[in-house]
Amino acid sequence: MKPAVICVHQIGKVGSTSVASALQRRFPTRKIYQTHALSEGGVLNGMAWWLDRPEAPRCKFPDHLSGSIELRRRFGGDFSAARWFVLCLVRDPLQRDLSAFFQNLHVYWIHRIPEKTRAICRRVLTRKKSRDAVGGEELGALADDLVNVFIREYPRDLFDEWFDREMSGVFGVDVFAQPFPRARAYEIHERGAAKVLLMRLEDVSRVFVPATQAWLSGSGLETEVGPPLMLEDGRANDGGVKAYAALYRMFLEKIAVRADAAARSARSKVARHFYSETEANS
Repeated sequence: MKPAVICVHQIGKVGSTSVASALQRRFPTRKIYQTHALSEGGVLNGMAWWLDRPEAPRCKFPDHLSGSIELRRRFGGDFSAARWFVLCLVRDPLQRDLSAFFQNLHVYWIHRIPEKTRAICRRVLTRKKSRDAVGGEELGALADDLVNVFIREYPRDLFDEWFDREMSGVFGVDVFAQPFPRARAYEIHERGAAKVLLMRLEDVSRVFVPATQAWLSGSGLETEVGPPLMLEDGRANDGGVKAYAALYRMFLEKIAVRADAAARSARSKVARHFYSETEANS
């Protein structure tokens, strides 16, 4: 059997950087993979997503795609050839979708809003000098149009489909087969060669250490030399700290009062399984 693989594997915009960094510190001689796709179709979709981006020719190829391609080449789709330790974070689906919507705003969604606010959006995304600042009224109009596009056009089932394709399809793990222990906030699934740890992002700072200790227990990995597992804050890819932070905050304020946004989240299988109705709408 090939050497064990430690992989942080989840849909994008769920916040894997800090947990992957913690695992890399704990296992300094191992490569800790961060992937969003391991299925053949998922990897091909990821490559198409990257090639669609205007910055692709001049930017570093994403590590998560490099890891996906490397693992596909190594195993050829036969993931039973090694022991897999898979850590998967879950985030409230509505919050994840809002973050992903903004990450891809300049690629896809800017073209879906009216021409007047499209021009404002370009100024927000490319602003470098104070003279290019966007006023509050313009920002509000732009946020209104973006909320409408998100509610009307953003795909609703991406998170549910990801679990079907990238967890059940790749590892045979059906995370929906039994109730998720919300009070404990983490769960371990074992199937075949895979041992999968599921954690809610909202609880990760509280449960990371006991959850990962339980996940690695009895594997032999826990005896490897390295510093203790410890989580540090990692928010480098958070929309709240990017150039469009003011727009993002206004967008979140406006969508928070939209009943159709809450209804969208309530229809999600991921939301119903991992979160109570109160938690999903908070």
